[in-house]
Amino acid sequence: MLTPISSVGLFVNCHKPEPVAMAGTLIRFLRSRGVTPVFTEAVADCVQDGAGGTDDEVLDADLIVVLGGDGTALAAARSLCGRERAMLTVRFGSFGFLAEVEPDSIEPALERVLAGDYVIEKRPMLRAIRQRGGETTHDVVGLNDVALVRGQSPRLVKLEAEVNGEPLAIYSGDGVVVSTATGSTAYSLAAGGPIVHPTLDALLVTPICPHALHFRPLLIPPESALTMRIPGGGAPAQVSVDGQVTFDLELGDVITVCQAACHAHFVTLGESSFYQKVRTRLRWGERLL
Repeated sequence: MLTPISSVGLFVNCHKPEPVAMAGTLIRFLRSRGVTPVFTEAVADCVQDGAGGTDDEVLDADLIVVLGGDGTALAAARSLCGRERAMLTVRFGSFGFLAEVEPDSIEPALERVLAGDYVIEKRPMLRAIRQRGGETTHDVVGLNDVALVRGQSPRLVKLEAEVNGEPLAIYSGDGVVVSTATGSTAYSLAAGGPIVHPTLDALLVTPICPHALHFRPLLIPPESALTMRIPGGGAPAQVSVDGQVTFDLELGDVITVCQAACHAHFVTLGESSFYQKVRTRLRWGERLL
C-alpha cells in the first residue's frame, strides 16, 4: 500500500531559470494542498521564499520532485540510494528519457500522486569500486553507467576484463562502458549497444570503438561482478560514473562493477511508456524522407 504524502522534497537544478521558476510555483501549489514543500537554502535563495533546509531534509521527504534534465535525475538517484524514496521527474532537458511528465502537466500529475493514483517502478543501479594497493579508494553508485575511457594519453587503452573471476577479454580501443538497462539509451547506445527495456535486470558491457571487429556488446546476469585492470605497459584510463563522477584508473588499479544493493524508485503515471519515449525521443516514428 502506498504511503500518504505529507511532504515533498524539491530536487532542483538551480543553474537553469525554468526549473527555478517551476520550484516557486510548486511551493505555492503544495502549500495550498496542505503538503509541506522541502527545499535547500540554495533553492530558497533562488525563489526568495524564506529559509530552506538541508540536503538530508529534502531527501527524507515522502516524495522527491526532480526539476531538471536527465543529469539532474541521475544526481537525484545517486543521492537517494538506500533511502527508498520515490522520484517524480519533470522534463526540462532536451532528451528527457528519464522524465515522467512535462512541465505544463506537473500540477495535474501531482494531484494524482497525492491522491495515490500512481505506481513505483524500481530500476537497478550500479556500483563501481576502485582498489589501489589492496585498499578501496572509491565506492560510487550510479543509475546509467560506469565508463572506463582513455585518459589524457592519445594511445588506445587496454583493459583486462574478468567476470566473477573468469577471464573474459582484453579490450583494446577507447574503453568500455558498463550500463544498466536504464543506461542503455545513454553512452552505451552511442557506442553501438542495444536498447534494453529499463526494468530488465542485467548488466550491459559495450566496448567503445574497439580495435578489433570481433568485439560486440555483451549482456550478463545482474549478480555478475565485472573486474577490469590495465595490463603492464598500458595507457592510464579514466572512470566516469553517470558522466558526473570521475576518477583515474592507473596501472595496478582494479575496478569492479556490479549491481548496487539499492534501486532508483521512479513514480510512473502510465501516460508515457518506454516504447512511446523510444518513438518520440529517438524519432523512430518519423520518416527519413
